[in-house]
Amino acid sequence: VQCVPIDRMMSEYFVPADTAFCLFRNLFVQKIGRLFESTAEKPADGEKNVSNKAAFVAAAKTVIAEVTQAINPLYPPRIWEELGAAFFATFWCLESGDLVVPNAAYQRQQNVLRNQLTTID
Repeated sequence: VQCVPIDRMMSEYFVPADTAFCLFRNLFVQKIGRLFESTAEKPADGEKNVSNKAAFVAAAKTVIAEVTQAINPLYPPRIWEELGAAFFATFWCLESGDLVVPNAAYQRQQNVLRNQLTTID
């Protein structure tokens, strides 16, 4: 299946970033998977291979770097100074299921604030 490159989609067809990344998300995931499979070591039965995590991170960084390079000219430099192109690309490549709410941290902060309120009273 052929698809217009993401930078052309956003610049020539004025597709917003959220929509363009939604359309490309699976392609990015597939590319990361192919890169990972080509570099990951096969662990022996019952063993965990820590270097596979590093291989996956390296594959993801490679794909994000390519996306970043493609979208970099689409926005003014001040956007990248404030936000960072890699953060922008990573953010839009994620799905809502990739985001984790730090419930334990929220609960700890709530307890701290409750304790402060009781000491004030």
